[in-house]
Amino acid sequence: PPNDFQLELIVKGEDVTGNGSSAAGTAPLKGTVKDNKFKLKIDAGDTIFELEGKLEDGKISGTLKIPTMNVNATFEGKKGS
Repeated sequence: PPNDFQLELIVKGEDVTGNGSSAAGTAPLKGTVKDNKFKLKIDAGDTIFELEGKLEDGKISGTLKIPTMNVNATFEGKKGS
């Protein structure tokens, strides 16, 4: 089954900060966004999550990589309330 996670994104110009959270906990993130394309890194201590993708029509989609675990997956989601 899919694993749920949430992104709290704060965008200032092309810089993005915020938090990524899941059942395992919350960790800070940072990255960039330009022309509706983004690159983010979530630093969860020993594990770095790398997200890359696009924002379109209130939806987010892209790839998730966790190099230390050899994970390379796709994700999609939508803006929460």
